[in-house]
Amino acid sequence: MTISSRTASPGLTDVLPAVASHLGVPALTDRLGLPAAQRYVVFMVDGLGWEPLLGVLSELPHLADLMDTAQQIDTVIPSTTAAALVSFGTGLPPGQHGFIGYRFWDPELAKYVAPLNWDPHRQPDYYQPQPTILERIGRTDASVTAVIPPDQVTSGFSRAALRGAQPIGVANDDLAEWVHQVVAATQLSPRSLVYTYDFRLDQAGHGYGVASQEWLDQARQLDHRVGLLRAGLGSDTVLLITGDHGMVDVPPQRHCRIEQTPELAAGLDRVAGEARFRHLYTSQPDLVAARWRDYVGERAEVKLKAEAIADGWFGPVAAQAEARLGDVMVAATGNWAFITRHAKFEAGMVGMHGSITSREMRLPLFISHGSAD
Repeated sequence: MTISSRTASPGLTDVLPAVASHLGVPALTDRLGLPAAQRYVVFMVDGLGWEPLLGVLSELPHLADLMDTAQQIDTVIPSTTAAALVSFGTGLPPGQHGFIGYRFWDPELAKYVAPLNWDPHRQPDYYQPQPTILERIGRTDASVTAVIPPDQVTSGFSRAALRGAQPIGVANDDLAEWVHQVVAATQLSPRSLVYTYDFRLDQAGHGYGVASQEWLDQARQLDHRVGLLRAGLGSDTVLLITGDHGMVDVPPQRHCRIEQTPELAAGLDRVAGEARFRHLYTSQPDLVAARWRDYVGERAEVKLKAEAIADGWFGPVAAQAEARLGDVMVAATGNWAFITRHAKFEAGMVGMHGSITSREMRLPLFISHGSAD
């Protein structure tokens, strides 16, 4: 199943605006029906997709306990961290904030941009000038804290996506300290938001696949972490747990290698995006799209830029974002991937994401109160 256009249903872009509406930010609304509270913790689990999670839910007692109140929400297109976390942080679709993929060509800068790898001195607020929801909450009397891995405290991407929070660096594997810092941050003021993040489920999926024992082990560790956090948070605190994308396992025999395939390589000036969602830059978009469609058949949806915009893939598209989009875009279906020699690490991945299938797009939103007295 593919999700080929945006709908009016709530999604990842609605999570922080919903929290902000309860914390007194004007002009924002709660489309998710969250419990009213003065304290919120939002736990972002990189790679936590709804469908992969359902397959192992019997192994995860704490998350299974929250299923009765869980919601399904959708991430953005492309279903990748670089686009999704900025949409999460700003409440805007990629067409508005301009982070349209894992890697893209920026004609203003005449170079490729890879947001996740930004140096903090490369002006991330220039690349992404939209205000974040955390900044807007910070203008109220609420405290805003981010308990994140130490390398993210000074990262350019964190500044672009989530600026406005007071960062506290804690390693993901320092579980006791992580719980302590999250709980302590909820008490910094009478009203508070704490954002926290864990990358390890995504890392296991890329390295071993979501069908692997390694991924299941990380899911079990996540479940244990959720249990400890719920037990540590006060009953006046609402805990939200969600992800940024799901994942599809892609076997090597389903790799289409672009530069080794004349029908795919012809007419291309540049290749960006990622293996399951390609941005193709070309001066011959009609010809390139026709060749790709003939070759890939049902292995992907191939759209010209204007078609993708008209179908609402990126929401309303601002001029800066439109200039960054590929002239042709390729969204893999099934368990196919389109590999480029310019991203050698892709061929070594088992789990991949970025495309428009429900397995990549659908996310859980778990809602709980803390249980500490």
